[in-house]
Amino acid sequence: MGSSSSATAGSHAAPTVSDLQLTILTAGLGVNGLVAWYEHRRGVALQSELLVADAAHTRSDVYISIGVIVGLLLARRGLWWADPAIALVIALLIVRVAYQITQRSVPVLVDQRAVPRDAIQTAAEGVAGVQRAYDIRSRGGSQVRYAEVTIAVDRNADVASAHAIADAVEQRLKLDLKLNEVTVHIEPC
Repeated sequence: MGSSSSATAGSHAAPTVSDLQLTILTAGLGVNGLVAWYEHRRGVALQSELLVADAAHTRSDVYISIGVIVGLLLARRGLWWADPAIALVIALLIVRVAYQITQRSVPVLVDQRAVPRDAIQTAAEGVAGVQRAYDIRSRGGSQVRYAEVTIAVDRNADVASAHAIADAVEQRLKLDLKLNEVTVHIEPC
């Protein structure tokens, strides 16, 4: 007793897409391409990691659309294996883009140091009256960067002298290391 089936084992059915659907898909590809280009351009101009990351995400949508269109056109020509092969390439591309977005975004999201600790320490200890600089932290992105440092000064220094030394450290760090905001804590040596 044999039952008839529309698909036999080992046969491959090509996806069917009308010319109108293909045109709409191509138009969406064009729009996403323009959005990704503009978003990346503005992200770089504004130094916004968020916009640059989102542009990378949108660009991956463009690559997906290109893959879908190519896969559909090849499937129409009877190359049934092209669609799954392109899907695999797209999956690898998505993993690559996700990795790149993660690499760019994680340091910003976890408030990673903005300036190397040694650079802050060297600059602070280069100010007259600073015996030692320690408990150094910095954070921020490319536009706004903050630092916090504790300095040890002569224990016999009066409040006005110690404050002047702290002001000098703050100014030096802002000028030399391009920091926007600096907090200096003073401790007697």
